[in-house]
Amino acid sequence: MRLGEILHADGLASDAAIASALRSQAALGGRIGTNLIELGAVTGDQVANALAQQKGVPAARRKHLDAVDRSLLRLVPRHIAERHSAIPIGIATRYGRELVVAFLDPDDIAAVDEVGFAAGMPVRPSVAPEYYIIQYLDRLYGIPPRRFLRSPQVAALDAALDPADAGGRTAARPAAPPATPAAAPRLPPLEPVLAAPPPTPPGDASPGPAPASGRLSTVDAGWDDLPVDLPPPAPPAAAIAPPRAAPSLLSADDALAVLATADDRDAVGAAIVGYLRMTFGCGAVLICKQDAALGWLGSFPEVDADLIESIAIPLSAPSAFQRAYAARAPFAGRPPADGDDVQRRLWKLLRCPPPAEVIVVPVVIGTRVVNLVYAHAADGGPLPAGHRLADVCAAAGDAFARIIRARKSS
Repeated sequence: MRLGEILHADGLASDAAIASALRSQAALGGRIGTNLIELGAVTGDQVANALAQQKGVPAARRKHLDAVDRSLLRLVPRHIAERHSAIPIGIATRYGRELVVAFLDPDDIAAVDEVGFAAGMPVRPSVAPEYYIIQYLDRLYGIPPRRFLRSPQVAALDAALDPADAGGRTAARPAAPPATPAAAPRLPPLEPVLAAPPPTPPGDASPGPAPASGRLSTVDAGWDDLPVDLPPPAPPAAAIAPPRAAPSLLSADDALAVLATADDRDAVGAAIVGYLRMTFGCGAVLICKQDAALGWLGSFPEVDADLIESIAIPLSAPSAFQRAYAARAPFAGRPPADGDDVQRRLWKLLRCPPPAEVIVVPVVIGTRVVNLVYAHAADGGPLPAGHRLADVCAAAGDAFARIIRARKSS
């Protein structure tokens, strides 16, 4: 059975949702499961369970990918993980020592064999949705997404703010709370890691993001070269983390003073957001990686940090963001009409109506755009006169370059 048929038979995806996902797939690419997740019709774990039924292997769910021990990553080199869309997630010992690997295509025998050869041990394949594979290849290996992922929260906001535009998405959810999908009895569950992975030899670090390409006129570095204050260890699952404190309100002069002495990228980001809050009332700082701008920090009414971090804007599609990125210069004024699709989805995600004017300013290190800073007036009207966002972003680029130079010389 096809994936859509399995989800439909399990009562998880309606005909309208599948039709909407097929239209989205034709326009944006990606697999049908990815488009159903993005439209809010199903969850990633529901797609994983359906794929497990279809492929006859265990499902790799989000909890398995969240629990990956990074020392396993050295068993599957970055280029092999990228080539075969494969992520090592644990060691199983039920039938001898086996490396459990989440594959996009677990029935590709050649891929399974190559991963096993690289790891030096037998592989037990499992299957993960394309949506998870793209997310976790980026998160664990620093492999840039080959397709930008839209947040599923956009679908719910579409329905709330513009029901006519929901395209049948809300119909995809059952009226009653769905029961837990039944797993096929023939499929063994993924075991917990019973044997610890081999210890990492001294000096053999886990794979990190690949160095960014391109030459810089002042600093041969990019976003991933910037040091960051590491957060404390995560609290136990039962603990509830306190909300993040909002960055201080900063005038342009105060922000420039902070940037002149900032010694890590979080301090730079906080200074930018502090200025955005003081001058515009809201705004966001995005990280530029390959052909996407990804949410990092920001401040909008009734929008939390997790929602900011879910922003993913394609830089290959027309928008105010693309114009600022391509020109390496600020864009300010009425949002360009040819970018309406990208911009409208962002505003819905941020729970705000279309503003009269927007501004997008790049943060540049040498010749490379590492951030795009977005803002509009909190009341949705014209941009405030006399703002100095371009000065603040230029100082942020200088701060990043200074931080990288200091790091390389230490």
